[in-house]
Amino acid sequence: MDRRDFVKQLSAGMGAALKPGVLAAILSGCEAEPEDSGLLTLNELDVLGSLTDAIIPRTDTPGARDAGVPQYIEMMLQDFTPSDEVAIFRSQIDWISSLLERHDARQLEDVGEEERNALLIALDDQAFGTGASDGLPPGEPALFAILKPLTVAGYYTSKAGALQELHQTPFGSYEDVPFKEIGKTWA
Repeated sequence: MDRRDFVKQLSAGMGAALKPGVLAAILSGCEAEPEDSGLLTLNELDVLGSLTDAIIPRTDTPGARDAGVPQYIEMMLQDFTPSDEVAIFRSQIDWISSLLERHDARQLEDVGEEERNALLIALDDQAFGTGASDGLPPGEPALFAILKPLTVAGYYTSKAGALQELHQTPFGSYEDVPFKEIGKTWA
């Protein structure tokens, strides 16, 4: 089953039609080397890549950066996000970049594990927990509220996410496949 058929069946099964813009975004997936749109600077893409890699790190399968997720997010921002929300997102990425510069770092990977984990937990809590934003990038919606869903969508619609992280079932059925026997989920 290809991605278009999957999305059609998913939307029919949910009893809802997807908006054309959202459908186009899902179907476009992400590519490892897309064209440069010019929306985000190289520094912003570096910071974005380190944040997406913190969400889906490289293990025995490619990480989010390897799968082209920063470029996917850039495309989503450029083509499907209102300009005021793009400005907020960019200011939040720039805030993270300034924080990294204060630690003499360009990416999260250059910061000590303890500081990096504390920042990621605080960003997650800001978006999905208490909403406390003391010492975190300002703006609504919170950075991780935008970044996490886009990272997951970009990763699992990429070739690496769909074919290396997930399995495609050769049987055409999702019934009675015990997870502990295959070790991965089925696409």
